[in-house]
Amino acid sequence: MARPELTLLTVFLVAIAIGAGLLALPVSSRAGMPHLAPLDALFMSTSATCVTGLAVVDVASQFSAFGQAVILFLIQLGGVGIMTFAAFFMVVLGRELTAKSEALISSTIGGEENRSLRYLLKSTIGMAFGCELAGAAVLAWHAHGLGHSWPSALWHGLFQAVSAFCNAGISIEHGGIATSRTDWVVMGVTAILVVAGSLGFVVLSELANRAANIRGTGGRLSLHTVIVLEAMAVLCAVGFASFAIVEWGQSLAGMGAVEKTAVAAFQAVASRTSGFAPVDMAATSPVTKFATTVLIFIGGAPGSAAGGIKSTTAAILVLTMAAVVRGERCVSVRMRTIPAVVTGQAVASFMTMVFLALATAIALLVTEGGRGADPASLIFEAVSACSTTGLSLGATGTLSWAGRIVTVVAMYVGRIGPLTAAFLVGRAGGRDMSLTRFPEEDVIVG
Repeated sequence: MARPELTLLTVFLVAIAIGAGLLALPVSSRAGMPHLAPLDALFMSTSATCVTGLAVVDVASQFSAFGQAVILFLIQLGGVGIMTFAAFFMVVLGRELTAKSEALISSTIGGEENRSLRYLLKSTIGMAFGCELAGAAVLAWHAHGLGHSWPSALWHGLFQAVSAFCNAGISIEHGGIATSRTDWVVMGVTAILVVAGSLGFVVLSELANRAANIRGTGGRLSLHTVIVLEAMAVLCAVGFASFAIVEWGQSLAGMGAVEKTAVAAFQAVASRTSGFAPVDMAATSPVTKFATTVLIFIGGAPGSAAGGIKSTTAAILVLTMAAVVRGERCVSVRMRTIPAVVTGQAVASFMTMVFLALATAIALLVTEGGRGADPASLIFEAVSACSTTGLSLGATGTLSWAGRIVTVVAMYVGRIGPLTAAFLVGRAGGRDMSLTRFPEEDVIVG
């Protein structure tokens, strides 16, 4: 792990390639179904490993139990993080990690570099599996009560729980989560797991420690956790209000008031970071589609299974803008000053994702524009792929081979982190300028 960034890129590629090979095997498809073409297998493997959820085939109809197991394994591997898994087993085996590797892994799961890496890794794996198993147990018990055999109930419960916690949004139910929108147990457990998976392992750990008042926390939450929770509350509230108001008489028409409220709440908390959608997104209004595009672009918290620029990045950008408007020289919140390097990272993360989304959207408009595809749907598809959210307006299944390749690249780069890829490329041929200082000169902006 001498080059952790390169290792991260390579291991993800290897996992995707192996998954694609397995999904292309005849044994991965149901009897009577044609086995996947290599490009479709690559697309589904990338979507599962990058916990995106975009699909060119119906998972429930296409894949056998073996194929579904491959997808589930890829979701778990990508959701918790291949690097986290690798480092966890290295620590368990007593092998040493380099300082750079420890820093990368700690930042990957949202930890601080001075915190015990062993503790971070164990808590990460333990908390992930604990949440998934608890959710799977509830869902399996509920499915068995509805008439499923225990093997079927356990499998469906486990798949749904892992897919929800990893924010993959992939379902093995025909029709997806929309078929269960009146089932409060499935909807509730799925929403809780999606939220837990989108918070980040350090936030979950701090919340658990505060609840148990252990490890000397004294009940105080870090500034990172406070910002994550407040940003999530704001984004969910805005998403719920906008969806309920705009869609009450449109995509929610025909439902009772309680069902409308529940669906709007699920849409606000789940669709922002996962591909679960209780309604047909293509049937929603342009206002809802635009608002959803913004929300999925922001995504979840750092160190979580969710994608996007991350909620803390959006919060820091807003705080920076407010500080500039007030004429303040530094960004402060809750009697704490945000380091300048952090605000710089937020700007870089935001701009990198903007460029990635724009490049993907332009590429899809080029490859699909002559085939009569709706431009708005392609732009939505581009943002969804780059943010590894998985929501779609129906364009995924109609993409050409070139469009599928573009989407595969977008999902891959969006998952491993645009900054990781940019750092790797930028470091390849440049000298270290961190200690170099040049004379200052003003530039007019605004």
